[in-house]
Amino acid sequence: MAVVAVAATWLGLPVPLTVNYAISTVVTGLVVYGLVRLAQLARELRESRDGLARAAVVEERLRAARDLHDLLGHTLAAILLKSELARRLEPARARQQLDDVLTMTERAMEDLRTVSGGHGKLSLGVEAESARSVLAATGIEVSLSLGHSALGQEVETTLGAVLREAVTNVLRHSSARHCSITTSEEDGVVRLSVRNDGARSSKGRHGSAGIGNLTTRLAALDGRLSVSQEDGWFELTATAPTLAWVPASV
Repeated sequence: MAVVAVAATWLGLPVPLTVNYAISTVVTGLVVYGLVRLAQLARELRESRDGLARAAVVEERLRAARDLHDLLGHTLAAILLKSELARRLEPARARQQLDDVLTMTERAMEDLRTVSGGHGKLSLGVEAESARSVLAATGIEVSLSLGHSALGQEVETTLGAVLREAVTNVLRHSSARHCSITTSEEDGVVRLSVRNDGARSSKGRHGSAGIGNLTTRLAALDGRLSVSQEDGWFELTATAPTLAWVPASV
């Protein structure tokens, strides 16, 4: 009808009053619909923005919770272990253990500042030596073999957190006497393996917050985490691309 009215106007013909009413009604309806739709879109946009803000807050809380567990869980367990050991030793040997506790406490303070202020940085080599010291202090024979080259900082930090969790699990969930920590590299992929005897039930490990956190962190790097248990031996294995990010500084 609007087309007819336009054509009639162009030809200089009179436009019926009913046609004018019809055109006015259609235009008014379109304007009202447009205003209503615009208000709906503005409300949806505001709700989406609020939802994104809430999601960002939740994500930040989850990150802080993961970092608290992954960075501080192992250190606090090691401090407790060293303190218990120092209490049973003679003064000279106890002093050495207390020196280790002091070092671990300082590291825990640094980790706490990292959690509250940003992303942490871990060295896989340093974490491996720390793991050997903690495990050896409990009488566990440790075999350590590191065969990886330069790693991206995010990769190295994540694998350092994996190693911390693995050692914490050895201390909490096994009566281990032997533990091997190895890394290898092939075709641009680094592999970390922690294997120990004296394994008890692995149900708690599979469903633990630490395993879930580390699975999520590795997945973000296109990596994987797997666990297996057979004949009293438990093995945790993590793989990730070696240079997904800039290599960590030495």
